[in-house]
Amino acid sequence: APGLFTAADDVPPVTGIFSNDPDDSAFADWTKVYLPYCNQDVFIGGGITESFDALPLHRYGAVNLRAALQAFRDILWKAMDAEGGDGYRPDELVALFGGWSAGGYGTMYNYHWVLDDLLWQRTAAFPDAGLGFDNGGLGVRTFGGLQIPVWNAQTFLPPYCFVGACAVGPEIFEATSPRLKQVPEQQYLIVSNQLDETQRGDAFFASAPPFINAMRRGYCETKDLDGIHWFLTSVSDRSRHVVSVFPDLWEGDVAGITMRDWFAGAISDPDDVVDRAEEADFTTAVPGVQAFPCDVAP
Repeated sequence: APGLFTAADDVPPVTGIFSNDPDDSAFADWTKVYLPYCNQDVFIGGGITESFDALPLHRYGAVNLRAALQAFRDILWKAMDAEGGDGYRPDELVALFGGWSAGGYGTMYNYHWVLDDLLWQRTAAFPDAGLGFDNGGLGVRTFGGLQIPVWNAQTFLPPYCFVGACAVGPEIFEATSPRLKQVPEQQYLIVSNQLDETQRGDAFFASAPPFINAMRRGYCETKDLDGIHWFLTSVSDRSRHVVSVFPDLWEGDVAGITMRDWFAGAISDPDDVVDRAEEADFTTAVPGVQAFPCDVAP
């Protein structure tokens, strides 16, 4: 997909969570940094060139992401010091680190670096529609094991989850959970629509029902872990890929709260986040979908 190797035409969204209108988003007046996608390596490439016949593909996703954030940190540092007062204090910065689709994978694979190396301790992460569910066969788990060495990604993975299985979202959530909540803001805010054909295909599921069932299992298996929270939207009549930038989903209600208000509460009161998921009509609208294996809203 040649378009995934160009940065100039990958522009930031302007709605939902990324809106600059305070009526739309609690983050309207936050400083925002958008990193385009241009290596097709889900932001984990460790600085290596992979070749397909005569086509060289540069896998620098993690290198680029971390260099960009370090550059931004230095700009911010100088600006805050110049303003006087306490100057740059990373322990006082509150940040939200996230991404959409491939950026969702990149969020999972780099969040540890933001906390442990960049030292932005008061950072929450939101992977949106790039959650790496396992299909139980030749899928993300297997692909992760193969591509970690090919993309020189080993040293860029979190020290508490660095094997092929850690390409799988719920696996990395479980491995990361014991490290979270050293301060209240440290948490995963995981968002997705339950029916997502793009995410399904990227994770090598043959059809929608097993993908939705895997998502529902992942939700139930991790939602009670420290620092792990979910918000799953319920559009069942068509696929929706990425949710937090679309106004109808951002402002839509799931189990009594809108995504907009859920995110705002996660920042203003991070110790009181409640997971949101509902059965809706998936078991009839998408035959083969099973009920959540844990209690959720009707």
